[in-house]
Amino acid sequence: MNAHQDPRLGDAVNQAARDLPESWQLVIVIENGAAEVVLFRPSGVEVMLPSSDEPLLSDRVRTAVEAAKKEANP
Repeated sequence: MNAHQDPRLGDAVNQAARDLPESWQLVIVIENGAAEVVLFRPSGVEVMLPSSDEPLLSDRVRTAVEAAKKEANP
């Protein structure tokens, strides 16, 4: 599914802005034909997210936020 076909993407981005732990970064990388979510620790080191078969970008954003929260607050 293309990002423009994901009606929940805006809500997921707003949730990430609200719930992402302090100093963590979530980046949505978009190129022709693909989009991915990249998560960075406060140190700037990329978190290797598990391979995702989630077709919706909104679900991948939510998964990344949950991973950050879990690592920031073990």
